[in-house]
Amino acid sequence: MHWIDWTVVVSFMVGLLVLGAKLAKRAGSNTDEFILAGRKMPWWLAGASVLATGLNASTMLSDSRKIRQDGLGGLWFTWRSIFTMAISSVFFVRLWRRAAFVTQMEFYHARYHGRGADVARTFDSVLYGIIVAAMWAAIGLVGMKKVVTVLLGLPPDFLFLGMTMDTSIVIIAVLILVTLVYSAASGVHGVVWTDLFEVLVALFATYMLLTFIFIDMGGPIGLRTALESHADSEKLLSLMPTVIWVLIFYIVFAIMEQGNYNPHNQRSFCLKDEREVIYTGLYTGILNFAFRNWPYYICGLAGLFLISDAYLLEQFPAAVGPDGQAIADHEMVFPALVRQYMPIGLMGLMAAGFLSAFMSSFDTNIHNSTSIFTNDIYKAYLAPGRDEHHYVTASRWYMVFITLLASVIGFMVNDILYLFMFAINVVQSVGMVKLLRFVWWRVNIWGELSAQACSVVITTLMLTGHVNEWTRSLLVWFEVEITNDTLWALRTFLIVCTSTTVSVIVILLTPPESKEKLVAFYKRMRPFGFWGPIRRAADLERDASDSLLWLSVTALSMMGSILGLVFAFMGLLLALWHFMIVGAVVAAVSLRMFFVGVDKLYPKGSSGVAPKASG
Repeated sequence: MHWIDWTVVVSFMVGLLVLGAKLAKRAGSNTDEFILAGRKMPWWLAGASVLATGLNASTMLSDSRKIRQDGLGGLWFTWRSIFTMAISSVFFVRLWRRAAFVTQMEFYHARYHGRGADVARTFDSVLYGIIVAAMWAAIGLVGMKKVVTVLLGLPPDFLFLGMTMDTSIVIIAVLILVTLVYSAASGVHGVVWTDLFEVLVALFATYMLLTFIFIDMGGPIGLRTALESHADSEKLLSLMPTVIWVLIFYIVFAIMEQGNYNPHNQRSFCLKDEREVIYTGLYTGILNFAFRNWPYYICGLAGLFLISDAYLLEQFPAAVGPDGQAIADHEMVFPALVRQYMPIGLMGLMAAGFLSAFMSSFDTNIHNSTSIFTNDIYKAYLAPGRDEHHYVTASRWYMVFITLLASVIGFMVNDILYLFMFAINVVQSVGMVKLLRFVWWRVNIWGELSAQACSVVITTLMLTGHVNEWTRSLLVWFEVEITNDTLWALRTFLIVCTSTTVSVIVILLTPPESKEKLVAFYKRMRPFGFWGPIRRAADLERDASDSLLWLSVTALSMMGSILGLVFAFMGLLLALWHFMIVGAVVAAVSLRMFFVGVDKLYPKGSSGVAPKASG
């Protein structure tokens, strides 16, 4: 890179450290400020932090690879999260905020009784708070490992004191150190404000790259014309996946995965009320799916004509195909386009954008992990009764540990998409008991523990490769094409069904939780669903925020708003004008219904917080 580009990158890094230092005093006062920002975070700032969590260096690589290989239909693997986010924000995340937990793991003592609740809380704190959080953080590290030397124009290794050093490892170590310093110093305040800064830099840089590529391709019309003349034009421009049942599964899965651990839920605890939780869901969904990702998608499609497989094999290390053969690494298309199109100055900004994407996701994941460790393991069991300064100090030391763990995972893995899909399967290995515990009073601690035991067995089988072998055999038997999507969909379906069946059988064979415990839980969260006897015992007045009709209208209109804007952007950027017009109309109507729905749930003048039970 030119010295001007290096100046941009160094200025960016210094800016992050200065911002973190300015916010350090606010975070050091107590764990409520360090973890929750005093529950006064504005919804737009929380939304930017949620967006930053998904804005990873790996996202640019994996999304451009996905659309290059599978076309528009392959994007449903990402777009499935639109259904998940809408259902979650309206039906579940607002309940998490209503309960006013510090972390999601406090749920266990609110819902269950006895030592079993301690075991379940500790198990999930370790599984989700440490292992899964480390994997989410490591995903971005894999992406940076692939591209950092390419972006910065540095050799793959160098000599230092007579030793050969890997350049990418050294650069990433510096990035991690900077991220750790401002995250540990300033807590959630530093994480969210640096997230906002990093998101703005990354978005501006990627849209500049999109502009240069469009100039070369002849704009949206030129790209669409090129795609229509491509040998695989039907697959590239089709919105349907190659196997239709995969799309059906994605929609069903949006319901199946509700109620489980989600790192985004942690930001909801920082918000003022339930209304802001729902606003954050819409705001994040629009930015995440309709606005953020399209530069990556366009780069993946344009790369078919601008970056050949032969060029990738010549310039970058090869990937390993399913049969062990060397193939072009399509995750390197995006950085290849960056190197080819970004001029001096903007190249430095693009490098800063990549660094932003990595650091914004990494800091959020290690902060979420630290929140769970401090509140649900250290403070609850290892060192109860200490002063607040002690817990803040412990949180900062734990950040060092989780950073090292994520780094080890990241340097062991090379396939971004594989690690992402594996992490989702680990999260879902407990089945649907996480959903059932919200909607069915009969779920007890034994059902939860049996699901956790299943998850250990299933994760072990996944690591040994047995689950993949069985899934491949079933796809062959059903004569279904074997792709990343079909393998993941069927594997996930089998995992969820197995754990769910075991946990439901155990629930039916064991006694329910005590009526007193369930009534107290119901009064605290007021969940919907099959709570008949507990609802009657609680004797609460019905509140507007519990209306299933308006909850459903709000969730469906959120889906319509986000999907409408996704297709409107797609129509604009690919010169598919009918999609642009229809998408814009659907989005406008849905947005109007969304705000009507929110006003019905939380009428103007209300606090946006469901009333507490009297007595």
